[in-house]
Amino acid sequence: MFASATAINPRLQLNKSSRLGVGERLGDLTAEAFRAYGAFVGRNPGKLFVPLDAPVRFEFESQKVYDQIPGGQLDVDPPPSLIATPHSTQVSTQQTANELRDIPRRFARAIKVKDPSGPQHHDILRFYVVHKKYENLLVSDTLAKLFQYTQEMMNVKMEWGGEEWILEDFCRKNPGQEHCNNDLNIWLKHAENLFKTNGSRNNPNLQLSYPVMYLFNRPKDIGNIIYGVNVTGLKHEIVGARVLTIHWFITFPNSGDNLSAYYRFRDNLNGFWDIKTEESNIKFIPHNEKAMDDELKLIIETAIPFVLPATIQLMFFVYFTNLAKDVRKSKPVEAFFGVISVCLSLGATFGIIFFVGIPFNPVSSTMPFLILADAFLLLGAWRMTDPRWSLERRMGVTMSDAGASITVTSLTNFGCFALGYFLSPTPAVADFCIMTAVGVAMDYFYQITFFASIMVYGGMREEKGGMADYFKFCRKNIQENNLQINQQNNKENIIIIEEEKNGNNNKRLTDELHERK
Repeated sequence: MFASATAINPRLQLNKSSRLGVGERLGDLTAEAFRAYGAFVGRNPGKLFVPLDAPVRFEFESQKVYDQIPGGQLDVDPPPSLIATPHSTQVSTQQTANELRDIPRRFARAIKVKDPSGPQHHDILRFYVVHKKYENLLVSDTLAKLFQYTQEMMNVKMEWGGEEWILEDFCRKNPGQEHCNNDLNIWLKHAENLFKTNGSRNNPNLQLSYPVMYLFNRPKDIGNIIYGVNVTGLKHEIVGARVLTIHWFITFPNSGDNLSAYYRFRDNLNGFWDIKTEESNIKFIPHNEKAMDDELKLIIETAIPFVLPATIQLMFFVYFTNLAKDVRKSKPVEAFFGVISVCLSLGATFGIIFFVGIPFNPVSSTMPFLILADAFLLLGAWRMTDPRWSLERRMGVTMSDAGASITVTSLTNFGCFALGYFLSPTPAVADFCIMTAVGVAMDYFYQITFFASIMVYGGMREEKGGMADYFKFCRKNIQENNLQINQQNNKENIIIIEEEKNGNNNKRLTDELHERK
């Protein structure tokens, strides 16, 4: 009846896709795309075994070319190399060797570069000043001593790389000037006169108020210069402070060895202030715009020696947590290759990052633990498939179930970390974000190619233990495990049979008793 009604009214034959929303259609389309891709992987696992196959295939082809040379004739010219040049599309190996021999092996490297037209490095030399007994610093003698120290610091010299380095090589100079100035700390000189004993506290050049002071009638924010202040009056005039700051702006060409020299010069200045700390009752605490990066790197570098033990521990963890009594569901070696896949993606990530000029950041040592989850999603989806299906169908269903999940998580993680690179004000955190974003992308690529092919190869021998069957040691353990399982199953079967016999005997005795009654 319903079939005839449907045949009479074609409008009832609505397409299922037309009844679905846009999101459901997109989900079905994505699942179908991953199902087709999984089926392709199931048919051609070798074509996606790229990371290890590519270099081996290259060496194999090179060996085939080498084998073409007749034995004992070392003077035979090798095949031409396809190296493109402006003069010819093919240059022989001998010509290439001659050209390389003519290139000078060492280049003159400039140590100190003063070209202002190139890229510049910016920083702030900042030193916090605190009394050893945490007393008030706005005292005339103390302020005079501080200003004198700032003048002396500008004359500090350092010998490095065969050059003499001074503050002039790094400080930011005013337009049209060739020398540094101490204008940022000149307020100390005026504050000295302001806080003289029995002074009038009236200085036409300085109104020391908080959070804005007026130097030569020009307002200047001192919220990041003076801390722990005591104020009085309607103008919030400062009468005491616990912490002061002296600083200089740094701008110099970021070329040659300027940056390395600056870091050493900065350490040399720290030594200068250590001497002044011993000579006076004042403590000087160095700080700069990269101090947080330096401290963060120092903390992470202490954890780097534990990276290898942690990786080994992680491999043992994924190995033993994927063991099972049923050899068809036991995937320890596949999980182990999941960690190997992450390591391969890390190598590719570091290669890309270093190629574009981003230096290694110790903070990124935590990145491998953020990108390992995709392998377990694929293994979980594979276990849910029917072992009676073909490899092509099982891999298609696996990718349709887990492919969309790992794609969404990878895209969101990539987007979040990429956004963190542009929004983070801390360079160390920004480098970590961009490196993790690239790592997530590379791990996604390796999971759907390299690790997916590993799963197919394991599925080929799933009845014998999967990938573990390819290794003699694991194969021996699997056989012993299977033997133990069979023995255990036989014991259980014997017990069940005996229980059934006993049950039958008891039933017979019960029946005989009933008959006698």
